[in-house]
Amino acid sequence: MTSTPAVVAPTRSTEFPALGGWSLTRVIGEGRWSRVYRARPANRPTDWPADYAIKVLKNDYMQTPACIEMLRREAYLGKKVSHPHLGTVLGTQFHAAPYFLTLPYLEGATLAQALSIGQPLAASCSLWVGRQTAEALAALHGFGWQHGDLKPANLHIAPTGHVTLLDLGLARPLDSAKRGEDNVFAGTVAYAAPESFCSAHAPSAASDIYSLGVVMFESLTGQLPFHFQDADQTAAAHVSETPPDIRALAPHVPGRVARVISRMLSKDPLRRPDALECVDLFTTLEIETFGEGVLRDCA
Repeated sequence: MTSTPAVVAPTRSTEFPALGGWSLTRVIGEGRWSRVYRARPANRPTDWPADYAIKVLKNDYMQTPACIEMLRREAYLGKKVSHPHLGTVLGTQFHAAPYFLTLPYLEGATLAQALSIGQPLAASCSLWVGRQTAEALAALHGFGWQHGDLKPANLHIAPTGHVTLLDLGLARPLDSAKRGEDNVFAGTVAYAAPESFCSAHAPSAASDIYSLGVVMFESLTGQLPFHFQDADQTAAAHVSETPPDIRALAPHVPGRVARVISRMLSKDPLRRPDALECVDLFTTLEIETFGEGVLRDCA
């Protein structure tokens, strides 16, 4: 059987004070604006399992309207778009600070953590992750929204291999992107589509497909297609440079897989497959490459 990506769970385990009816047990994630804690209801004994996660704005951003809006946006989509591979929001607190979301606690770790050990994935395993992510994107795009910040740190992998797409704070309606409204770049440069940095095309659902292509390129080769110390250089490369040949970097990747990822990384958004086509392509390729993954894992 093809192995799932190795995951490394966070290890800090300090008990924190109660927050809005929740007892916070340890930090399990942190971003620029927010921190995520594992939690249990405050009225439960300390030996009860902490089966929830609380995502709370950091004190420095608690009164920042843009950060509050990002948390509200994540709450809205987490409740409105129900899909097995999209993060779910169980509850919120916005009537007063501290502002936070209540989420189910997910066992496992992110794809970023899995890749941090320096071992690229087998093709079948990368396709498995990619197919589930594409399913989540299809649901989000079908609802009329773009994720806007797809990257390994926002893909959670359970010990069973189940993938959940997280962090919808930078998502935006597709119709607003098409009208050119609110198009200031706010994602992660290393994974962003060319249209994020130039006016030839507005960011769209196809921009998420490009980002997924970058994620899969990295998962198969162990490196990004474009990465410089200077963010402007990285952005310029996304706009004008041809990505390296995947098979030159990772000879184990079948040519048919490399060709699909090359389509996803097209500079022209119209040449990229949409999320549903990606699901179909990845499903077929998963089956075709399954044996290759077994042979690689047993070698």
